[in-house]
Amino acid sequence: MHHRGLPSLTLFAGALVVAFAGAACSGYAQPTPGAVVTPSPTAGETVVPTPVLTAEPTATVTAAPSASPSMSASAAPSPSPSHTASARPTSPPTVCTGWSGNQAFFLAAARKMGFPVYCVRMGKGWSLGSADYEMPQTGRWLKLTYNGPGGATVGLFEGAFCLTSPAACSPNKTILATGSFASLSGDLDLTVGGFAIYVNPGTKTAYQITCTGLSQLAFQNIAANLGVVPKS
Repeated sequence: MHHRGLPSLTLFAGALVVAFAGAACSGYAQPTPGAVVTPSPTAGETVVPTPVLTAEPTATVTAAPSASPSMSASAAPSPSPSHTASARPTSPPTVCTGWSGNQAFFLAAARKMGFPVYCVRMGKGWSLGSADYEMPQTGRWLKLTYNGPGGATVGLFEGAFCLTSPAACSPNKTILATGSFASLSGDLDLTVGGFAIYVNPGTKTAYQITCTGLSQLAFQNIAANLGVVPKS
């Protein structure tokens, strides 16, 4: 909201009697520019995103104000994965974790990205931590983070979020096996503090899911049960 101030005019008059004339002076203060205040929602599942779009091809939309995941997609160091988590999908299958408070964001992202947008579908105790997408000239990308029980985290990166090279865009300690990213196939890797599955790394249509604080089995169940966000 803009607050507009009115200039005030104060007239000081003094009379000096001299031989031929009198003089008067006046002064005024410039209006103070108003401040624009935009309330920020609290991050979490109940956050209702307010997309703010600038003209393409540099539009940015953010659904939550919390810190964004690293664009290098390297997992942060943490204790060895041990926590197990429910990977039961909600119903209907297209509904993602965090959908109830951020449905408009998910639908807008699905329409604008130009590639299938995936989201996680997990049980009680999980919430959407942050969500945003961008549409620069280099390629559109989306990133989502989720917070779970015991400090567990899951990160989703989709599109042209890393274009350096396949090796640079898929950091790992060890390649373990082939992993499922919904219906797609990628590399299942051990990372620092967790696991990751990479699909088409280094391209404009890459997909990546990472985790910390989860067992390998729990992580693979989550990755295999990702939902596809409908475009309308």
